[in-house]
Amino acid sequence: MRLGESMLWTLQRRYFMQQGLAAWRSGAVPHYITSNPVIADAYAALVAAWQADLDAGGAGGPQPLHVIELGAGCGRFAFHFLRCFFGDPAAAAVAPGLVYVMTDVVEANLSFWQSHPRLRPWVDAGRLDFARFDPAADDSLELRVSGRRLVAGSLERPPVVIANYVLDGMPQDAFAIAGGQLAELTVSLHDPASPDGADDAALLGRLVIEFGRTGPVAADRYADPLRAALLDGYRERLDGTTVLMPTTAMGCLDRLQRLARGSLLFVAADRGWVDEQAMA
Repeated sequence: MRLGESMLWTLQRRYFMQQGLAAWRSGAVPHYITSNPVIADAYAALVAAWQADLDAGGAGGPQPLHVIELGAGCGRFAFHFLRCFFGDPAAAAVAPGLVYVMTDVVEANLSFWQSHPRLRPWVDAGRLDFARFDPAADDSLELRVSGRRLVAGSLERPPVVIANYVLDGMPQDAFAIAGGQLAELTVSLHDPASPDGADDAALLGRLVIEFGRTGPVAADRYADPLRAALLDGYRERLDGTTVLMPTTAMGCLDRLQRLARGSLLFVAADRGWVDEQAMA
């Protein structure tokens, strides 16, 4: 079937739901490259500049700037960011308004953050909040500490959305490009052992993935004109390669943009090519 419809994504989601913090504690999920003080300091400088630009452009207002982290996982990046941005919780209490919101789809992870003594001072300073948020479906955030609900149009300041090592785990389609023609990649999953009784961690470790392709791709493969134009642009400019269309991630951004009437700063760290020249 199409990659975006594969059971692979369901297995991956169930893995995180079952493992909780163990996914990071065991080292199975790489995270240091996106959860260290150096990258946190770079993000903190970027957010400070965004905050200054909003104030200078008159988009400030009394409401604090919200920084929303998707898939905060073990919480290490958030801790480093808060220390880099504010210095310490005492300074945070009197600093210009910013609220950092850690989110995840796994409820056990939220419980871990809310009870963690190293995060508690930031909560007490009014600079840290938590929300369960499913990037594949949700369009609002229920903040656990303040009790506020962030919905479409509720944010005066365009928020910052951070997604480190998150987008690659969300359903996406894949296309092969050759000679100005598009073919869609399909995927088949095979378990060389008996799947009966296997947990998702063991199953993911031994799955054999086979790719095929179907084509040509219809011009109306995506009803949304922006997605259709993006795919057609790839077809025109690239050759002899494959591309991913992160449709679920794009839908998530569409919904998050509505929180502040269509504007946000989105920052992501992940694995992949940065531009078309590098991919070519």
